[in-house]
Amino acid sequence: MSVTVIGGKASEDLAKKLSKRLKADFISSDLRIFPDGESKITINANPKKGKIIIVNSTYPPVDSNLMQTLSLIAKARQFSSDVISVIPYLGYARQDREFLPGEIVTLSVIAKLLKASGASKVIVVDIHSQMGLKHFDIPIKNVSAVQELVNHFKKLS
Repeated sequence: MSVTVIGGKASEDLAKKLSKRLKADFISSDLRIFPDGESKITINANPKKGKIIIVNSTYPPVDSNLMQTLSLIAKARQFSSDVISVIPYLGYARQDREFLPGEIVTLSVIAKLLKASGASKVIVVDIHSQMGLKHFDIPIKNVSAVQELVNHFKKLS
Protein backbone atom coordinates (compact mmCIF):
# COMPACT_ATOMS: atom_id res chain seq x y z
CA MET A 1 0.00 0.00 0.00
CA SER A 2 1.17 3.48 -0.85
CA VAL A 3 1.84 5.95 1.99
CA THR A 4 2.10 9.70 1.55
CA VAL A 5 3.13 12.17 4.24
CA ILE A 6 1.92 15.75 3.89
CA GLY A 7 3.74 18.31 5.98
CA GLY A 8 2.04 21.39 7.31
CA LYS A 9 4.19 24.48 7.77
CA ALA A 10 4.19 24.10 11.58
CA SER A 11 5.82 20.64 11.36
CA GLU A 12 7.44 20.36 7.95
CA ASP A 13 10.82 19.11 9.24
CA LEU A 14 9.19 16.39 11.33
CA ALA A 15 7.00 15.37 8.38
CA LYS A 16 10.09 15.04 6.14
CA LYS A 17 11.85 12.86 8.73
CA LEU A 18 8.77 10.70 9.18
CA SER A 19 8.37 10.19 5.43
CA LYS A 20 12.04 9.24 5.14
CA ARG A 21 11.75 6.66 7.96
CA LEU A 22 8.56 5.24 6.44
CA LYS A 23 10.04 5.31 2.93
CA ALA A 24 6.91 7.22 1.97
CA ASP A 25 6.28 9.98 -0.52
CA PHE A 26 6.52 13.48 0.94
CA ILE A 27 4.38 16.41 -0.14
CA SER A 28 5.10 19.88 1.16
CA SER A 29 2.59 22.66 1.52
CA ASP A 30 2.64 26.37 0.91
CA LEU A 31 1.09 28.90 3.23
CA ARG A 32 -0.08 32.40 2.51
CA ILE A 33 -1.48 34.69 5.19
CA PHE A 34 -3.88 37.36 3.97
CA PRO A 35 -3.95 40.85 5.57
CA ASP A 36 -7.06 39.90 7.57
CA GLY A 37 -5.20 36.92 9.09
CA GLU A 38 -6.83 34.19 7.03
CA SER A 39 -4.60 31.26 6.05
CA LYS A 40 -4.52 29.87 2.54
CA ILE A 41 -2.77 26.52 2.46
CA THR A 42 -1.96 24.60 -0.71
CA ILE A 43 -0.43 21.15 -1.15
CA ASN A 44 2.27 20.98 -3.79
CA ALA A 45 1.25 17.67 -5.41
CA ASN A 46 -1.58 15.19 -5.46
CA PRO A 47 -1.02 12.18 -3.20
CA LYS A 48 -1.23 8.66 -4.59
CA LYS A 49 -4.09 6.39 -3.59
CA GLY A 50 -3.46 4.83 -0.18
CA LYS A 51 -2.77 5.98 3.35
CA ILE A 52 -2.15 9.70 3.87
CA ILE A 53 -0.48 11.06 7.00
CA ILE A 54 -0.90 14.75 7.78
CA VAL A 55 1.74 16.14 10.14
CA ASN A 56 1.08 19.56 11.64
CA SER A 57 1.39 20.90 15.14
CA THR A 58 -1.13 23.30 16.61
CA TYR A 59 1.62 25.02 18.57
CA PRO A 60 1.04 28.80 18.77
CA PRO A 61 -0.54 30.41 16.94
CA VAL A 62 -2.92 27.62 17.96
CA ASP A 63 -6.03 28.76 16.11
CA SER A 64 -4.21 29.38 12.82
CA ASN A 65 -2.31 26.11 12.94
CA LEU A 66 -5.47 24.22 13.89
CA MET A 67 -7.33 25.67 10.89
CA GLN A 68 -4.42 24.75 8.63
CA THR A 69 -4.41 21.20 10.02
CA LEU A 70 -8.15 20.83 9.44
CA SER A 71 -7.75 22.17 5.89
CA LEU A 72 -4.93 19.71 5.11
CA ILE A 73 -7.02 16.82 6.44
CA ALA A 74 -10.01 17.88 4.33
CA LYS A 75 -7.86 18.09 1.20
CA ALA A 76 -6.27 14.69 1.90
CA ARG A 77 -9.73 13.16 2.35
CA GLN A 78 -10.43 13.97 -1.31
CA PHE A 79 -7.76 11.39 -2.19
CA SER A 80 -8.15 8.75 0.53
CA SER A 81 -10.49 7.51 3.22
CA ASP A 82 -7.45 6.57 5.34
CA VAL A 83 -6.19 9.92 6.67
CA ILE A 84 -4.12 9.92 9.82
CA SER A 85 -3.48 13.24 11.54
CA VAL A 86 -0.24 13.43 13.52
CA ILE A 87 -0.36 16.41 15.88
CA PRO A 88 2.87 16.85 17.86
CA TYR A 89 1.29 19.53 20.06
CA LEU A 90 -2.47 19.48 20.46
CA GLY A 91 -3.76 22.88 21.43
CA TYR A 92 -6.78 23.01 23.74
CA ALA A 93 -5.85 19.63 25.28
CA ARG A 94 -5.94 21.18 28.76
CA GLN A 95 -9.56 22.14 28.22
CA ASP A 96 -10.69 18.53 28.63
CA ARG A 97 -13.37 19.06 31.29
CA GLU A 98 -15.62 21.72 32.73
CA PHE A 99 -13.77 23.09 35.75
CA LEU A 100 -16.20 25.92 36.46
CA PRO A 101 -19.88 26.18 35.49
CA GLY A 102 -20.33 27.46 31.95
CA GLU A 103 -16.84 26.58 30.71
CA ILE A 104 -16.71 24.96 27.30
CA VAL A 105 -14.90 21.64 26.98
CA THR A 106 -13.01 22.86 23.93
CA LEU A 107 -11.10 19.61 23.42
CA SER A 108 -14.44 17.95 22.68
CA VAL A 109 -15.07 20.56 19.97
CA ILE A 110 -11.58 19.96 18.51
CA ALA A 111 -12.18 16.19 18.47
CA LYS A 112 -15.40 16.71 16.50
CA LEU A 113 -13.69 19.09 14.07
CA LEU A 114 -10.87 16.61 13.37
CA LYS A 115 -13.40 13.88 12.62
CA ALA A 116 -15.63 16.18 10.54
CA SER A 117 -12.70 17.35 8.44
CA GLY A 118 -11.96 13.73 7.50
CA ALA A 119 -9.38 12.31 9.92
CA SER A 120 -9.79 8.55 10.33
CA LYS A 121 -7.23 8.42 13.17
CA VAL A 122 -5.32 10.94 15.29
CA ILE A 123 -1.89 10.57 16.88
CA VAL A 124 -0.83 13.10 19.51
CA VAL A 125 2.37 13.46 21.50
CA ASP A 126 2.29 13.63 25.30
CA ILE A 127 -1.30 14.83 25.66
CA HIS A 128 -2.00 16.86 28.79
CA SER A 129 -4.24 14.18 30.34
CA GLN A 130 -5.33 10.70 29.32
CA MET A 131 -8.87 11.91 30.10
CA GLY A 132 -8.72 14.00 26.95
CA LEU A 133 -8.60 10.90 24.76
CA LYS A 134 -12.18 10.08 25.77
CA HIS A 135 -13.50 13.02 23.75
CA PHE A 136 -12.62 11.34 20.45
CA ASP A 137 -14.92 8.89 18.72
CA ILE A 138 -12.33 8.06 16.09
CA PRO A 139 -9.20 6.10 17.02
CA ILE A 140 -6.64 8.23 18.84
CA LYS A 141 -3.22 7.30 20.12
CA ASN A 142 -1.06 9.21 22.55
CA VAL A 143 2.66 8.60 22.12
CA SER A 144 5.41 9.82 24.42
CA ALA A 145 8.54 11.69 23.47
CA VAL A 146 10.03 11.33 26.96
CA GLN A 147 12.41 8.47 26.09
CA GLU A 148 13.67 10.32 23.02
CA LEU A 149 14.40 13.38 25.19
CA VAL A 150 16.18 11.24 27.78
CA ASN A 151 18.34 9.65 25.06
CA HIS A 152 19.17 13.09 23.65
CA PHE A 153 20.25 14.54 26.99
CA LYS A 154 22.27 11.44 27.89
CA LYS A 155 24.31 12.00 24.74
CA LEU A 156 25.06 15.57 25.87
CA SER A 157 26.49 14.43 29.22
